[in-house]
Amino acid sequence: MPGLSRKFLVTEEELPPPSENPKKTFALLDSSGDGKLQIQEVVDYIAAITGAQTSEVEVELAASWSKWDTNNDRHVDFSEFRRGLLPSIVRMHQHLNGAPRRRSQGPNIFSDSEGWFRHWDRDGSDSLDVGEVLRALSKTFRSCTREELKSVLSALWPMIDPDGSGGITREEFLAPDGLRDLLRLNGMR
Repeated sequence: MPGLSRKFLVTEEELPPPSENPKKTFALLDSSGDGKLQIQEVVDYIAAITGAQTSEVEVELAASWSKWDTNNDRHVDFSEFRRGLLPSIVRMHQHLNGAPRRRSQGPNIFSDSEGWFRHWDRDGSDSLDVGEVLRALSKTFRSCTREELKSVLSALWPMIDPDGSGGITREEFLAPDGLRDLLRLNGMR
């Protein structure tokens, strides 16, 4: 099977509904054909079907990989795939195809700013990195495209992450010149 690419996934291959054909989904991800999924194969697949930056996907997967690789051999075999990774891929496909999500959009960013921040701080680090902020804004401001939000975020990031840490702390988010207030000033609703 050829290596995964955005073009291959989007235009040349009909993506199977993962829950209907787990073996075909596994084979599609297993671009090396060795019967084991390496993290990069899954990163390529997810980046291709979501349009996300590979670096964003790598960060997300690195945090979850050990949960799916239950025998810690740095690969996910078919049985591990069915038990752990497949349900995540099914949810992603449902989301991309407009199926209802189980997770809420979270509290209102303006009327419950602290609640909004806590909701999107999934790892409890009291900081939101670029990927977390982009995901949160995509869910909060559904009328904006991901590309529009990336553009806004790219322009605002140096102002909202003044210490250059790569993340926005709760204090930075709630500051008078923080992300919440900049979004409000720019008419985001």
